Amino acid sequence: MKLNLGCGPAKMPDAVNVDVSPRSVADVIHDLNRFPWPFCDDTFDEIHASGVLEHLAYLPPVMQEIWRIARPGAKVHIWVPYATHTPHLGNPYHRLNFTEWTFDFFCDPALRQSTADAIAATFRKVSVKLSWCGDWGSRPEHERQAAIFHELNVIESMRVVLEVVK
Repeated sequence: MKLNLGCGPAKMPDAVNVDVSPRSVADVIHDLNRFPWPFCDDTFDEIHASGVLEHLAYLPPVMQEIWRIARPGAKVHIWVPYATHTPHLGNPYHRLNFTEWTFDFFCDPALRQSTADAIAATFRKVSVKLSWCGDWGSRPEHERQAAIFHELNVIESMRVVLEVVK
């Protein structure tokens, strides 16, 4: 079973589509900042979150809910704008920032030892695909890596695939 979080006007076929807006094409109207989500534990084999996570208030409980409602081994497909892309930075509806390291927190339990949040959610990072701005994708790796830390608009967005570990 598939779940599509934050569907807006784009209904994903063969999926349960969720959105906060009653004007959306969602099957389920729900604010993803309110927990628990209206789904049973271990329900979904595949979860999609495209252009929605950056709008939410706080990532740890969201990832906990994704983990809770996903079956062991489920794939979680995420698309988010990159933290240093200026159209993202200027969007007043974007509340969270993401880099290729953001989801490491949920993949390595040792990184969670310093937090007060009780997070059981554990994932394995399957892949990260960066969408480079302009000609950055064709530049040498050392130039790209240096630019990520010193310039804006090097990366536009990223696709992350996680696997649920239970």
